[in-house]
Amino acid sequence: MKLLVTGASGFIGKAVLKHAAKEGWEVAALIRAEQTETLRTAYPRLTPIVGRMEAPPWQAIERFAPTAAFHAAWIATPGVYWTSPDNLQHLEWSNRFLTRLLDMGIDRAMVLGTSAEYRWGGSPLSETAALEPNSLYARSKCQLYERLEAPFAKKNVRLAWGRVFYPYGAGEPPQKLCSAMASKLLRGERVELRTPWSEKDYIHISDLAGAICLVLNQGFTGPINLGTGRGVRVFDLVRTIARAAGVDESRIGISEDATATADHAVADITALRGLGFEPQVTLDDGLKQLVDSLRPTPG
Repeated sequence: MKLLVTGASGFIGKAVLKHAAKEGWEVAALIRAEQTETLRTAYPRLTPIVGRMEAPPWQAIERFAPTAAFHAAWIATPGVYWTSPDNLQHLEWSNRFLTRLLDMGIDRAMVLGTSAEYRWGGSPLSETAALEPNSLYARSKCQLYERLEAPFAKKNVRLAWGRVFYPYGAGEPPQKLCSAMASKLLRGERVELRTPWSEKDYIHISDLAGAICLVLNQGFTGPINLGTGRGVRVFDLVRTIARAAGVDESRIGISEDATATADHAVADITALRGLGFEPQVTLDDGLKQLVDSLRPTPG
C-alpha cells in the first residue's frame, strides 16, 4: 500500500506512521517544512511532502502516486477546537483535498470523525445510533462525511469514516484529561473533578493506530467506531492515575460546581471486532505508561 497521511505530526498521526512502518507500507506525509527534520528522524522511510491543506503541492503528491489516504489533519487545540470557526475552513480544505485524491485514482481512504457526532446515551453506541452533533467541530465532521459519501460510492472507492472515542497515552497534548490529572498529582497537587460520573471509552494510542491500519488494510467502507467497547467513569479513571502515580486518592476531590448529570460515550465495536480487532493495552497498563512518561527526571 502507498499511503498518504495528513495530520502526521499530531498525536494520532504519529502513532499511525509508526504502525504503518511496522506493516511495511510505503508512506508519505503532507507536512510543513519545519516538521520535516523531526519526522524524517523518527520515521526514516517516510516521504515528506511539504505543503499545507489549504494549498497542497499536487505535483509532489502525484509523483508519490498514493493508492490510499489517511486524513487526520484538523484543528485539535484542546479547549479551542469545539467552537473554533477554523472548523469550517478544515471542512472546505478537507473536501477539496479528498475529492482531488479521489480523482487521482486512490482505491481507499480513511477519514477521522468523532464520537461527538452521536447522541450520547446510556447504552453503547453502534454506528447506526442517532446522530446529534452539538458542537461546530462535530457538525463540521458530519458535513464532511455527507459530502464525501456519494462521490466515493459513485467511483466505487472505499471510504471508511472512523468515529474516534477517547485516545490517550504518552505524547498526548498536556492539556488532555489524563495527562493534566497525572501531572498535577505527580506535583503533589489536589485535583477537582467537574464531571466525575461521566462514562467514556478510553483507547490507548497504540491500539487506536492498530485499529486504523486494520480498517485501511481490510478496505472497510462506512462509519466505524474506534474505541474499546468498555466505559470508565472519570472518577475511576483518575483514581487509576493516582494509583499509578503512587499518590493517595484523598487528593482527588469533586468540584463544587460539578455537574450532577453524566455523559455516556462508550463505543459498540462489533464492526471493528469483525475485522479482527481486540484492544491489547489495558487501561491500568496504559495509564501507568503515561504516568511514567510524565515523571520528573531525577536530578
